[in-house]
Amino acid sequence: MTGPINLYNIYVGDYHDQIHGSNSTIVLMDYLATHIGNSSWYDTVTNYYQINSDGSKTYASHIVNFPYKSVNVIPKLIHNIINEEIIINIIKDLFHLHQLPVDTSGIYAVMFRGDLEYNFWTDATNTGCGYHYYFNHTDGKIIKFFVAGDVNYLPRTSPQAIACAQVFPVTINHNWGADSMASVYAHELAEIVTDWDGAWSRNNDGLEISDVCNW
Repeated sequence: MTGPINLYNIYVGDYHDQIHGSNSTIVLMDYLATHIGNSSWYDTVTNYYQINSDGSKTYASHIVNFPYKSVNVIPKLIHNIINEEIIINIIKDLFHLHQLPVDTSGIYAVMFRGDLEYNFWTDATNTGCGYHYYFNHTDGKIIKFFVAGDVNYLPRTSPQAIACAQVFPVTINHNWGADSMASVYAHELAEIVTDWDGAWSRNNDGLEISDVCNW
């Protein structure tokens, strides 16, 4: 992605207890979205480029905005199960309800409570912390999103906590879930900016930039 980017935060699951307070999950993650584009960490992402056919370089976007208030969605789920189809439909519903705009320059950051059953998250043989993807919306508009799981609400010894969490109990903002998810958020942001469609920034092992520099 090379032009200005807009971040949209979507929280899936009941986050009513994480809305207020300086160290609540929504406050911390929205703060991250507001300031990450101006951070020295993100400056490293802007150094990546692709070489065009004429030999010129196109650099990754250096402008990241957080233009909208975040949204908390509490979907009706069967057996607490969530999957990619549900995530995509949540984003589409937010478009339909005009709670978020359809933005081809946007990245929709979907964060979900860790006690929801998501196959990439709960598969004990292949626990993942997050991933990024895209879908085709109306009129050929490509919508890019990433997903990150929140280790709060989980046992400290769960596979997800072991794989995805920072050291418990002391984390920088005293919010184990948000501080752990911030690392995944940044990881997926860097990858979707540089490789949303699989065309950029993979090394010879097929790893994207954040996989090479994980944690």
